[in-house]
Amino acid sequence: MDILTSTLGIAGKIESLITNAKNDVYLISPYIQIDKNEETKWESFSRVIRTTLNKNIPVHVYARKDDEQSGKKLLEKFKEFQGTKLTLHVVEKLHAKLYYNKDEALICSLNMYRSSLDANHEIGVVIKRSVDTPEKMEEIENFIHIVDEDSESLQFENERQALKEKSEKTLDKIENVQFLVLSKGYKWFKVLTPDGYENKILVEGASIKEGKNYIAKAKLIWNRTAYGVNVELTGLHDIVEVNGYCIVCRKPIKAAKADYPMCYDCNKAKDTSTARPQFCKRCGQRAEGITPARPLCPECYAREARF
Repeated sequence: MDILTSTLGIAGKIESLITNAKNDVYLISPYIQIDKNEETKWESFSRVIRTTLNKNIPVHVYARKDDEQSGKKLLEKFKEFQGTKLTLHVVEKLHAKLYYNKDEALICSLNMYRSSLDANHEIGVVIKRSVDTPEKMEEIENFIHIVDEDSESLQFENERQALKEKSEKTLDKIENVQFLVLSKGYKWFKVLTPDGYENKILVEGASIKEGKNYIAKAKLIWNRTAYGVNVELTGLHDIVEVNGYCIVCRKPIKAAKADYPMCYDCNKAKDTSTARPQFCKRCGQRAEGITPARPLCPECYAREARF
């Protein structure tokens, strides 16, 4: 555990934490200011966030919701990142400042705001997975889950339009949905569906686990908020654990062997078929470089250590 008492040192640690991330980055700061003024440190934060996103690493930003305009202001600040793997969230009564990747976390008093850097006295504590006890990182991860559970997700205008068009096709439709469980909060599970959406679901009386794939009958609910449309899966029933997706056709794999990368039909026809592997076995999303020997996309390989 390292203690930082220099404001510039804390800002530099946030920057390196973003730059050196190998998987998801979480930036939790009640007040955030990202601008293009080269005289400020925050311009470099914008640059390192862009660099990390260009490496296909998701960045998740959480800010305080003081009023109904908070979400719109946050979207405006990050509008240059539309179409990337940046997610934005607002949280009522958020006061914590936490910056995290899988390898280390910074808990500090510093907001990602210009006045904090220019005038304030700040202090921070760095916790490293390789040095400190695993329980400390687990407690931090549990806190992130709680914040995420209480958050409201935001969407940019083009994302809202895409969700609106999809909702018109699937409203009130009950269908088979396959999903990968990413994390478990106090009441909700966060799951990933093959279309790339991260959804929150409430599953009562069902035993589902992180890192596992399931298929179930569900109703898609498209909730409109002041900031856009949130997708939820509700009314889940007939929940069955499966062993991921076929890397060729994306059908659920129900074979007993957990690491089997193809369904029965595709495996049987592999010597004569022209179809090639193109889907991640764990999340079902299309990805480059998928093979029977390497059936996971880069994001799912990064999640392996967590599961």
